Amino acid sequence: MYQDQEKRIREISFEEKQRRKKQRKRKKQINYITNIIFLIFFAVSAVIFAIYAIKYFNYAIPNGNADSEIKNAQNAIAESETQISENSEQKEQLEQEVSDLQAQIDEYNEE
Repeated sequence: MYQDQEKRIREISFEEKQRRKKQRKRKKQINYITNIIFLIFFAVSAVIFAIYAIKYFNYAIPNGNADSEIKNAQNAIAESETQISENSEQKEQLEQEVSDLQAQIDEYNEE
């Protein structure tokens, strides 16, 4: 009788450890996904801010040479557009990773 109770207590404590381990793992995965989403948001925000800052400073600081200012603005816009396209590619890759991780979490939760 005493051994059965002791064995049952060990089983329960082992099950509790396993459950806590699964919870910690799930929490880490959710934190990872959240961090990726914030990273995407801040990257896009930084690009938008850079575009507006470049446009503002190109118009706010007059030089005697308008052609060079126009050329600089066009170059800055072209660079910003390439950064936006690169960031959108990175965003798509990160969204794919997020969906893969979410699928893993769902699969893990089903187990």
